[in-house]
Amino acid sequence: MKLSLRPALLVIVLALAAVVAWQAANLDAHWRAPAAVEPAAVKTVGLPPTVAEESRLGALATLNALEEAPLFWPSRRPPPDKPQEPVESPPKENPLEGVRLLGAFTARGQGGVVLSIESDEGAPSMERVTVGESYSGLTLTNVSPVAVEFEDIDGERYNLPLEIERIEIDSLPVD
Repeated sequence: MKLSLRPALLVIVLALAAVVAWQAANLDAHWRAPAAVEPAAVKTVGLPPTVAEESRLGALATLNALEEAPLFWPSRRPPPDKPQEPVESPPKENPLEGVRLLGAFTARGQGGVVLSIESDEGAPSMERVTVGESYSGLTLTNVSPVAVEFEDIDGERYNLPLEIERIEIDSLPVD
């Protein structure tokens, strides 16, 4: 048995049309303004008189300044800038603290380094970083036989020298 949706849709459309017609007939065509509401009085109850007076005098001074030189006069200038005290930033920590350069290498035209990273757990870990890769937020930018250069996001450069251990020949045991 095949049912058609057309009669059901027709009933729904006619019902909606009837609702709209009923609302239009009962619509009040005359707009009335809402009743006026008196604003609440602004009181400075509980404030010491000096604070209330300072507030009023500050507003009065602003108003007087506007009377003396209206906003759009060509001779009106902004107030002089207050000198700003230089803010001392804390010294930046060296992000390569606890990192030793063990060696530099080249492979397939790409340079890189082997780093020894000290940790609190004990044994240091090793990491290999090639030029252009990042380590701890720093990008390896330059490799030389005796030092490497890292750069952070702000463009600040950090050098890490190759630490060469010297062995004294006199102290070696002879068999």
